[in-house]
Amino acid sequence: MTCTEAAENRNSRVPLYRAALKGDWKAAKKIIDEDPSILVASIAHGSYTALHVAAGAGHVHFVEKLVDRMETETVDLRQLDGRGNTAFCVAAAAGHVKIAEVMMGKDRELPKLLGSEGKTPLCHAASFGRQEMSSLLYSTPEYMSPQENLPRLFFTCIYSGLYGKFQRLSISLTWIFSFKWYLLSSNPTPISISNTLYRSSLS
Repeated sequence: MTCTEAAENRNSRVPLYRAALKGDWKAAKKIIDEDPSILVASIAHGSYTALHVAAGAGHVHFVEKLVDRMETETVDLRQLDGRGNTAFCVAAAAGHVKIAEVMMGKDRELPKLLGSEGKTPLCHAASFGRQEMSSLLYSTPEYMSPQENLPRLFFTCIYSGLYGKFQRLSISLTWIFSFKWYLLSSNPTPISISNTLYRSSLS
C-alpha cells in the first residue's frame, strides 16, 4: 500500500464509523466497494471494526449486510477489539438478540469464544442484566462454552439483578453452585455424591 492509499484508507475510516453508528448501509457500501479491506479495519479508538460498531448500536440490517460480505470466512467475525472482545460479545453485552442470531448463523462457535476479562458472551450479557440474551445463550446447550465459569456466572446474575428473572437459569445455577459448595465443604465420598445426585433428580 502506498502512502497515498494509506491516507485514503484513514480518511475513509471516519465516514465508515459514522455510517455504522447510524446504520447507514448505503453510505457504508460505497466506502467498502471502493476499498474492501476496510471491512475488517480498525475504524475507531479501541480497535473497533464496522461490525463492532454496528453490533453495539443495534443495527440489524447493517450487520446482515456486513456479515454477507464476509462470505464463509470466520476469521473476520472473530476479530477482536482493543479489549479482546468479538463483535458478538459486544452484541451480547448490549442485548441485541437479533444481531447475535445473524452472526451465529454464520459462525456457531461465536458464543463459546472468550472476550475481555476471560468472560464468555453469556457472562457479558448477564453482567448487563440482558435477560433475553442470557436466556438464549444459556438455554441452548450448543451455545454454552466449556470454559464457562459457573460460580462467577451465578454471582454475576445476582449482582446484575438478573437472578430469578427466568426460572431455568436460576434453578440450575443454584443447584450447580450448591453442589460445588457441598463438594468443597464436606469432601464427600463417591457414594454420598451419587446419593446427592439421585435425591436431586427426584426433587
